[in-house]
Amino acid sequence: MDEYLTKKPWRLRRKQVDVREADVALIFDEYARTGTLRIPLELNDLDRAIGLREIKVGAARFPFYEFTDQQHAVTVTRLTHGFTKGGETTPPREIRQAKWVIDQDRQTP
Repeated sequence: MDEYLTKKPWRLRRKQVDVREADVALIFDEYARTGTLRIPLELNDLDRAIGLREIKVGAARFPFYEFTDQQHAVTVTRLTHGFTKGGETTPPREIRQAKWVIDQDRQTP
């Protein structure tokens, strides 16, 4: 996420996309505290079979998944990356990248 946020201002088809870091932090904090968001449309399922979801903050998208394991007493939420969405649907390459991160995490002990 740091890499995504430090690239600002983001460019999207010659249009500047303004996403404030404070807005991102507020949305993440709300999800961390409640496990949901007040505005349900800011939370989207990308692939229910593997638990891949995304948090939406303006045009910014942050895919994530959750897991529990022996090392953590609580459910862990893992952001895979961030991207700027420009079309109607999430680009397949972004879903592939998120799935790659999940696969890498599961292979690492």
